[in-house]
Amino acid sequence: MTAWLALAALGMFYLMYISDGIGSATRERARPTSTERGAAGYYALAQWLQRSGLRSVSLRERYGWLEGPGNGISESGNLLVVTVPAPMEWRTEELAALERWLRKGNTLLVMAALCDQTEWGVASPGGSSSSLQDLSGIELETVPQRQQRLHPRKPDPSDSQQRRRSPRMLAVPLRLSAEPAAQHPVFAGVHSIAAFSDYPRESWSARLPYDGFMLQVLRDRATSEGVLWTRLLGSGRIWVSAYGSVLTNRVIAEADNAVWMANLLAQSLGPRGTVIFDDMHQGISAAYDGRKFYSDRRLWISLAVLFLLWLCWVLGATRLRTPRYAIAAPRAADLVRAGGGLLSRRLTPQAAALRMTEHLPDETRLDLQQQIATADLAQLRRIIANAQAGRRVSLVDLHNLLLRIGPLR
Repeated sequence: MTAWLALAALGMFYLMYISDGIGSATRERARPTSTERGAAGYYALAQWLQRSGLRSVSLRERYGWLEGPGNGISESGNLLVVTVPAPMEWRTEELAALERWLRKGNTLLVMAALCDQTEWGVASPGGSSSSLQDLSGIELETVPQRQQRLHPRKPDPSDSQQRRRSPRMLAVPLRLSAEPAAQHPVFAGVHSIAAFSDYPRESWSARLPYDGFMLQVLRDRATSEGVLWTRLLGSGRIWVSAYGSVLTNRVIAEADNAVWMANLLAQSLGPRGTVIFDDMHQGISAAYDGRKFYSDRRLWISLAVLFLLWLCWVLGATRLRTPRYAIAAPRAADLVRAGGGLLSRRLTPQAAALRMTEHLPDETRLDLQQQIATADLAQLRRIIANAQAGRRVSLVDLHNLLLRIGPLR
């Protein structure tokens, strides 16, 4: 039984801390966060900012934190880096807080994995274009969707079947390249921007609803479609990139990506500006998420293992019939000990001393006893006097004294 329990404990440890759980075919994909050191993360960018003396913050709360008085960042001159798509949805109240924060003179950089179909982008639920429109106000659509909107035609059933089919990952990532499409300070010394796509690429186009104004500053070299747009919002600015992997660890050193980012930082950050990475919507949250906790497969596997261990203990190590015990009758010594204990708790030492000496003769006849030593006689008188006066008496000394004197005639 001990060996089986030890093996079960070892299996539970393996399931909880080593494996991904039963039925998990692949490991959880890395997300583009400032703490991720893999190919999809922004760890290299965060370390570069730190070595350059620029402050960066990992935002792990909703956008209401940006307006908080105790967040430690300046009111304007900050840059917020947001990646789309994300596993966590944006709430309406935090989008309103983001708009107010941008109008104060801050900058939003949205890295959307649209043209470069990354591994983490394909695995994220929800639509990238809808989230992007909520964040930036820029409406994006694929080139076929644009053609259908401008030149309506009867839908082809083969196109819908092809859209429902899951894309197949490329054996070798596809390298994408873009070049500046307009003169802008952020492209000083920039000749090309690179990105990598893990799945077949897509082409997107952007437009601003309600006759708004935006500027297309970067276009793809292969399709000549725009991949980077910018627009003003109050005193702030919004940048939207259809290349989502430009600033990740595996791509930031390619082409002129780092130069473009340095120029963007110089244009966006104020004297006390901060670069803020939106890690909250990528799954790193400082708030407790009960739904995420209870939906974790490892919790239920752990409870199942504990239940099996309890069941093994009940069936194999528990006696179902309670043994009978015979109660022995008390002995005479036990009765005497119990009675003496009761008397010792109720009888004072002074009363016991007087009771022990009441058989002795009076003072006159006590002096005539030749068998009593002078010292013993003086001690006996002192004990009797203390008992009669209610003072402290040693019953042990009195008992030993009476044994030493012996019977009196």
